Amino acid sequence: MTGTKPLQVHPDLSRLVRPLGGRFRGKSLGWAFAPEHEAALRDLCLRLWGVDGRPETMADRVTLRIEARDRYVCTSPWTAFNADLWLCGRQIATRPPGTHVARAGKGVKFLIGTPRLALDTISHSIRLDPGTIFLLRDVPRAAQPRFEAALVDHGTCELA
Repeated sequence: MTGTKPLQVHPDLSRLVRPLGGRFRGKSLGWAFAPEHEAALRDLCLRLWGVDGRPETMADRVTLRIEARDRYVCTSPWTAFNADLWLCGRQIATRPPGTHVARAGKGVKFLIGTPRLALDTISHSIRLDPGTIFLLRDVPRAAQPRFEAALVDHGTCELA
């Protein structure tokens, strides 16, 4: 899968590609896989990012406008415990090491609301309140249906 603009590194990527024999060849080269694992790797990319890595699925990029809402709080994608907040392979909010604030992830611009950080003595959580609206830039257009599916009962997603 060469010749495409890379997507954000997903926090579970290393664990998930290990069974496919993936080897990390350094920041400039990225991951390498045996050709026989191509179908499984494309399936994994679809699950993580909503695109299979082919150049034609990655070339057309859009900005999505996402609103956080929740009908079922117990399964909310808008809360992360002791981790960054991710949605469909994109980092929505993060807590930089050693800080006491949550910040927007790469390519995210909050329009209404901001990520909230709750600190405990040994843990933290990052949360978006219902009604939070943000833009997510540089998303492959082919991934929009993946975002829409992930937001059923949790929010809305539309082209900005």
